Amino acid sequence: MEKNINLIMDTEKKIKININNEEKHIIYENNRTISADKIYELINFSLGDHYVITKENKSKIDEPVLDFFYELFNEIINKINSLEDTTENKIFDNNNEPDFPVEPDDIPF
Repeated sequence: MEKNINLIMDTEKKIKININNEEKHIIYENNRTISADKIYELINFSLGDHYVITKENKSKIDEPVLDFFYELFNEIINKINSLEDTTENKIFDNNNEPDFPVEPDDIPF
């Protein structure tokens, strides 16, 4: 599933983080931090997800700050997107069958 992450700098210098057009988090001017746990929660990765990131700053306020958070998220989602592509290719061959041997006695159920 495609997930769209949009970072929006508003006129009050708050950065709103929207996922698929739904506001999920705000980074306030007086505390320009976000934890790794919060990023993990926001991304909410599932195999098959593909991420796209955009940024908006219509008033051109604090552009370097928005750029920093944009680059942070962009680097993370680029790695996730490439991980998803390589993981899928390693597990399945062209016939959509597992590349690793699975014997009936190896299955615990």
